[in-house]
Amino acid sequence: MCLGAAQQVTGLPDMAPLHNDRTTPSGSDIREELFVSPNNEFLTRMFAMVLFFETLLVLASLLITWFAVYVLYRLVTDES
Repeated sequence: MCLGAAQQVTGLPDMAPLHNDRTTPSGSDIREELFVSPNNEFLTRMFAMVLFFETLLVLASLLITWFAVYVLYRLVTDES
């Protein structure tokens, strides 16, 4: 067996081209495997986690906005 250029330089074997001999799932097979029903516990947990972090994001945004308005109010109404 003849060594390829990559194998000669790095000592790594040559990469064989991938063939679609149905040992790997096709696009439609992957879509079928990734489909989850709405009753799936994983989907419910994921939705709860996303909702939790979106709520935290909204609360942080409101707090930052309130603080900015408060600082501007104090700057405008400063009597010194």
